[in-house]
This record gives sequence, C-alpha cells and structure tokens, in this order.
Amino acid sequence: YRVRKIGVFGSYTRNEQGSESNADIPVELDEPIEWDVVDLKEEPERMLGLPVDLALKGGIVRRPRLMRAVDEEAIYV
Repeated sequence: YRVRKIGVFGSYTRNEQGSESNADIPVELDEPIEWDVVDLKEEPERMLGLPVDLALKGGIVRRPRLMRAVDEEAIYV
C-alpha cells in the first residue's frame, strides 16, 4: 500500500475504549491508492477483530480541528 506512516488515535490511545469502540487509524500514504483503500481498511479489521475507521492524511488535512486532534493523540508505529 506504500504506507509512509500508520498509527492509532482516539479512545484506544486515551484508554477509554468500550465494547462498541472502533480503532481510529491515521494513515499517511506515499501515493494515492484509489480503491485499494478498501483492502487497507479490511486488513487491520481482520487482524484486530474490530471495526476500523481510517483517517487518511490527504483527507483530514483539509479539516484543521480533526487534524489537530489526530496530531495530539496519535501513536505511530
């Protein structure tokens, strides 16, 4: 997928997750991947056994409040 950076933010980084929580995953890509983003979402869902919300940097950079929240909370691997 040519991932430059991937991590987690949200309830799991704050240790506030519940039984209904999903994993919020910020992703920065080297290049656009078009429809492969569906596979990129499904792979961690299979691995983690829970729903995943991807936050693609190219999309959230246009939403300053969300970008700031991700920057403050994200733990990258």
